[in-house]
Amino acid sequence: VSTQSTGFDSHIVTYRNILIESFTFSSLPHTLSLRDMIYFLCHFVGMIYPMYASYKAIESNEKSDDTQWLMYWVCFATFSLLESFSDVIIFWIPLYYELKLVFLVALQWPSLRLPERIYQMAVKPQMDVYGPKLDKVIDDIRKEGVGKIVSVVQETIESFTKSKQTPTDKAKDAINKKLS
Repeated sequence: VSTQSTGFDSHIVTYRNILIESFTFSSLPHTLSLRDMIYFLCHFVGMIYPMYASYKAIESNEKSDDTQWLMYWVCFATFSLLESFSDVIIFWIPLYYELKLVFLVALQWPSLRLPERIYQMAVKPQMDVYGPKLDKVIDDIRKEGVGKIVSVVQETIESFTKSKQTPTDKAKDAINKKLS
């Protein structure tokens, strides 16, 4: 399989070069666990190479690579948002960060076209439904400024403290309330 058809070999070389040239593991504290290292690698793999590849895409004259990396960042942001709501549960999942690392590499593997598939099947349908509501909230914030942000945060906190729901249910309800 050629490098051109998968792009995988170039990913490995790029990751290796970035690791060697800009970061040495000897500078890490020796108290880091394997889980901490995998957690670090998830952030490194999920952001450093995609940031560089996005820069290269912006600087190129081709539009398709821009779209590819925009879809990656939308998928990454969606995944990160979902992950932030479920971090209490994630802590208990064995090999979670190892699986996340594999998922992040798969997102970047060009021949899989995973960001495009996730975007088309999961993100776009939700944004088609909630996009107009989000536009209204964003317009309100632009018109009313910081005061609107503060009131939204205060209402969200109040709804969390008054309800006996789980934190995840509270977050979902607060978001749905703001979007409706």
